Amino acid sequence: MTHKKDFDPVIQESRDDRIAYSRQWHIWLGLGSAGGAISMVSLSASLPNINVAIQFFLPSLWMFLFGVIFSAASLLALVRKARGAEIHYGTAKLLDENKMKLLQLMQINGGHINPDHPEFMILDAKIKNGDKIANKSWKTRNRWNFASTIFQSMSALLFVLGFLWPLSALSLGHVFPLN
Repeated sequence: MTHKKDFDPVIQESRDDRIAYSRQWHIWLGLGSAGGAISMVSLSASLPNINVAIQFFLPSLWMFLFGVIFSAASLLALVRKARGAEIHYGTAKLLDENKMKLLQLMQINGGHINPDHPEFMILDAKIKNGDKIANKSWKTRNRWNFASTIFQSMSALLFVLGFLWPLSALSLGHVFPLN
């Protein structure tokens, strides 16, 4: 895992900003859709015929519900992405340590090493296995990152559509019956 002290201050500031904006975006997506659903129910309750109003706003309510679900799914995907990165960086560190041990072993043996040497065989196996794990975990991280982006996009789209439905219908002259 990368530590703050490893970054240039400008890079660190940019990274911190990105993390803060990402947090804000997720909060906005979840709370925005939940708030949209509450506003539709509240508006329905204030109209003369609540049953007709709820039926009219039902598509919006579904869109807001799925907006909240996709926002939550995005957070779960980000957790999985972080886990993939954690495994990758942890494995990469062990991989570097094993490569250093292999170099030290080669130096001890005058720059040459017998491939049948037991220590070489163990280190070689650890390096090959570590490389596979690091690559696989990075691919997993990238897949979860892609999934999170899709989930966030769906949540944002559903939020917009949740408000667009009633606004467009009312703008086109939809009138609620009194009874």
